Amino acid sequence: MDKPNFQWYASPETMQETYNTMIIFGAEHFKSALVIQKLEALKQLIKDRKEGNVPDQVFHDYIGQFFFEKLTDAFKICLFFENYMKAVLLINGFLIHKLNKGKGYDSLANQQGKKPIKVHELHLLKAFDIDQAAGTIHHDGLSTQTLMMGTMLDKKNYSCVILLPESINNFLRKLVEKRNELHFITEWSFEMSESYLNQLDAANNFVDNILSTYSPR
Repeated sequence: MDKPNFQWYASPETMQETYNTMIIFGAEHFKSALVIQKLEALKQLIKDRKEGNVPDQVFHDYIGQFFFEKLTDAFKICLFFENYMKAVLLINGFLIHKLNKGKGYDSLANQQGKKPIKVHELHLLKAFDIDQAAGTIHHDGLSTQTLMMGTMLDKKNYSCVILLPESINNFLRKLVEKRNELHFITEWSFEMSESYLNQLDAANNFVDNILSTYSPR
């Protein structure tokens, strides 16, 4: 079996390139979510209904289109933020892949569950196996599995590096919880409440801000 190639860690340039790719890939999926594409219309519909200008049947007929997209939309929204968090860690010199236990990596692997680990910390423990001619970089201490979204959202030492607004962090934690629930697809009130749409609006503004300041190098 071929060894996994961790080329992302090869140089500051490859880290920057990976950062760029992760941000754009995540943003494209976020913006393709149906609930994001029709967010302004939904906000207006909720407002009109609250003021008594939209009959219940009209309201339910309109939001029916989102029923089978709810889970897909949740994954698309989470995808951007999962990519964004990993990209921020990577560009700051941290590992985004989980460390294997055993072979002398136990201590560092256990620490990774509580705080991000610098690439150079692993390199000092055991040097990366770099083959410049082949364009490969290997390390038996790294798993192909990347950090879990819950770890990056819940652990303070990760949050201190990623610096997501607290309101968005809290929104994402709830969304991940809902996404993982077996009965998520039936929970209408969470999806179409005014509060939920306002949280989506804040998330959308965050993505727009990241894209407006994004400058690939």
